[in-house]
Amino acid sequence: MTMPGLLSLPEEVLTAIISCISDNCLANVSQVCRKLNRICSSPLEMRQRCLSFRWWSDHHEFEKKKRLSRIADVNWRALLLYRIKVRLATSRLLDEIISNPTNHINNFNKIVDFGYDAKDCLAMHAEVADDEVDDPLARRYQATAAIRYIHRRRALAIWKRVRDYNDLPLEVALAAFDLFVANKSAPDVEDIIRDIDGLAMSFLATAPEFKTLCTEEKAIKLVHWMWDQGFKGTPAERYRALKNVFVGLTIRTIRTAIPLTLVTIFCAIARRVGLIAHPCGYPGHVLAIVEDPEDGEYQYYDLFPGPGSHPRTDRARLIEGFADDSVASSLVAPATVSNMVIRAAQNIISTLQLPPPDREEQNNGYPEVCEHSTLYAALTAIVLLKQTGPISMHVIEHMTQQIPADFPMDVRFLEEELLPRIVDYRGRTLLENVCGALRAEDTMPRTVWRRDCPENHRVLHRVGSVIKHRRYDYMGAIFGWTNECRPMEGEEWIERMNVETLPRGRNQPFYHVLVEDGTVRYVAEENIQPIRPKNVSALIGLAGKYFKRFDAAEGRFVSNVEAEFPDD
Repeated sequence: MTMPGLLSLPEEVLTAIISCISDNCLANVSQVCRKLNRICSSPLEMRQRCLSFRWWSDHHEFEKKKRLSRIADVNWRALLLYRIKVRLATSRLLDEIISNPTNHINNFNKIVDFGYDAKDCLAMHAEVADDEVDDPLARRYQATAAIRYIHRRRALAIWKRVRDYNDLPLEVALAAFDLFVANKSAPDVEDIIRDIDGLAMSFLATAPEFKTLCTEEKAIKLVHWMWDQGFKGTPAERYRALKNVFVGLTIRTIRTAIPLTLVTIFCAIARRVGLIAHPCGYPGHVLAIVEDPEDGEYQYYDLFPGPGSHPRTDRARLIEGFADDSVASSLVAPATVSNMVIRAAQNIISTLQLPPPDREEQNNGYPEVCEHSTLYAALTAIVLLKQTGPISMHVIEHMTQQIPADFPMDVRFLEEELLPRIVDYRGRTLLENVCGALRAEDTMPRTVWRRDCPENHRVLHRVGSVIKHRRYDYMGAIFGWTNECRPMEGEEWIERMNVETLPRGRNQPFYHVLVEDGTVRYVAEENIQPIRPKNVSALIGLAGKYFKRFDAAEGRFVSNVEAEFPDD
């Protein structure tokens, strides 16, 4: 159809056609003529395009704008242009992260400063198909890393809000832990809030007489309904399962949990159905407090025992044995949100201090939760919400080990939140050295290993080769090599690993290998056995850190570390 013929179509048809045009093409189409410019720029069209974005940063107050009755009350065009600008900048920064091994910290932080406005774009890159781009593994990996960083920064904002203003509900403060492990099965904060809203509506639908009941009858009815929905105490052999600390995971997966999580969900639903509810951080336990509006008295409820027990607990029994009335009263008073978050963090640390076999037994059959991310969440909560006393050296040492290993882009957290609170000279020096080293490593040009150098001629295997370890039989992919044993830990590692006892000793090439269990190993050439794998799914999730894609025809990964190994 010619342009005059197109313009002769009814305006509603043109509007429908234009709605199918991408945001990037919209500007070009709008410049064709006045009629198309008017349709393309209409507030209704701009609003519809804004609604196509799933995530918005809080400062936009987007949900409030959606509910306004007059479309003209919002500058939808400005909102759309801003989001297009963010999308272009995010894609450009992500491309730079993928193609350049240096300056990752600055580029990740530029993305995260866009907040949730960058998340739609990152989600698109994180779900790219293998045949859409040349670097699907690297693109998915780095986009996912950026999304997780955005989640962590939001968790920081939530806990800082709790610390500074104490005006967020407990379910939101605890949902910040879910943000540290958020993936396809772990929901975002808005998802958790919607889930709780849905639970409250479901409960009211089963209790049409609810408003006519007294406070105690309402509370007991809600407790029994929660038990019927599976929200009850976890079995003793699963008490320390990491899942039990996460509100979102508990709602969406296995609903048995520890008292703190059950009480959080109870209080959240209770408030939505008209009850005044608070958590009570009783020693060794967490109870729900329901306030009777008639007399202002507190009623105490224990959700953990489950069906077959009476949920209400007597206050006199709770304070029995405490000689000091002021101490007793504080123990049965409503707990602060920050204290409950710290308590959840301490529960996490207690679990992670169990021996590995015990931790594995506790978590067996439960949703898998990343221990590194969970520990990081717990330490972060303690750093941000601990109001009195110095940050312990134990916490500082953990943070300075974990961030460089697992979350190097979070060096900004160390610099902005942890460093200003350290007064101990040893701790401050350690922290400054770690931050300086991370920044320096991120900007330092990478060492180039060329195969045309005589000393490198004997290196047999190339970056991207899939291998089996001759002795331990694990599968991995080579992402780097040295022409002799040169571990980062130096002679200490050589001695600890008994390298000199190998038949070829230290004077042989060694290879950096990404292993199917997610670890990284430094392997002697004599233990490397190249293979043509039938299935590399165990490696795919993490391979994007070093590789662009997997070449099935060649049976090897395509390198994304050309700056260091240009000949591979």
